[in-house]
Amino acid sequence: MAKAAQKSVSVTQVRVAFECPRLFYLAARFGGRTLFGSGAGVGIAFHQLADACAHELRSTRLPGTALSLTEPSQLAQQLQQHLYRRVFFPYLQKVASPAQVATVQ
Repeated sequence: MAKAAQKSVSVTQVRVAFECPRLFYLAARFGGRTLFGSGAGVGIAFHQLADACAHELRSTRLPGTALSLTEPSQLAQQLQQHLYRRVFFPYLQKVASPAQVATVQ
């Protein structure tokens, strides 16, 4: 039995699914475009953060990555912490109010 090709889901589709699950279903089932006004720029922010994370991973040699790939959970945790400190938290500091940033530190 052949596996079905896995489809990717765009940021816009995720936003539509949150805002109107029925519209998400109809668009997926019958095709067509969904006509929501521009939101808070979630898609743009997502792509900027994804690009920044990819750039950071390409340009950084993480300490301890010689852990070996036999401990993927430790490696995943290191990557998550590194990207949070180097990419996500600085982004948060730029776009959020000081009170919001203090709650996520």
